[in-house]
Amino acid sequence: MPSEVPSAVTPAVTGDNVQSIAAVGSRMVIGGPFTAVAGVGRDSLAAFDAVSGALWAGFAPTVDGTVLSVLPGPVADTVYVGGKFTAINGTTVRNLALLSTVNGSLVAGFKVPTINGQVNDLELRGGRLFVAGVFTKVGGVNRGGLATFNASTGAADPFLGVMLTERHNNSG
Repeated sequence: MPSEVPSAVTPAVTGDNVQSIAAVGSRMVIGGPFTAVAGVGRDSLAAFDAVSGALWAGFAPTVDGTVLSVLPGPVADTVYVGGKFTAINGTTVRNLALLSTVNGSLVAGFKVPTINGQVNDLELRGGRLFVAGVFTKVGGVNRGGLATFNASTGAADPFLGVMLTERHNNSG
């Protein structure tokens, strides 16, 4: 968990603000509607060394929208990114992806069904990726702003939908 006290070596962010920050190994990954970090063009997503503050040159993914949430991935050197975008590195992904923090590439094998609106928050618990946001459907199935996914594959997980249905049915 990042410290609440900023470091003197944290790189300057320009263009707007940072919406989310995650410690991934020795790197800090940031997402938000910014346009540059440490004077280098980085649209909405960047990584820097946690000790020196140096921008991580190998992590320069192109995002066609805004990243609103970042979260360490299920294995070392990976990060989940959620927000309002339709492509990363020219590949179609809808509002949620898993990236390598080494080179910014999409992690092979992580495929998320279409999410029809923005992702605002991410949480990893018990092998499930919990996702909250301003969406109504995941893969064409009603989800009302909450969904769960297999943390490693990105497959939609019926856990949350089943849990909410059972709660509704048992409430009287």
